[in-house]
Amino acid sequence: MNAPKKGMASIELLHELHDLTVRKLIKRIQADDCTAAELTAALKALKDNGVEQAAVPGSPIADLAASLPFAGGDSDSAYRQ
Repeated sequence: MNAPKKGMASIELLHELHDLTVRKLIKRIQADDCTAAELTAALKALKDNGVEQAAVPGSPIADLAASLPFAGGDSDSAYRQ
């Protein structure tokens, strides 16, 4: 790996910043004190880091899908499984 250019943050500092940001988002979400922008940032961080969850019946993601106002019909069944 190449050394950082003069004036650029080290890998260690970037990892620390990433960790602190994620921990702050977790605390805000757990406290029910987060904004829509913070939720969006948390979801983007999950996606950017390859984190996915299957919509297993009874899981929070399946419950979320079931609560969305779909019109109904066969095209919705994939989201509600």
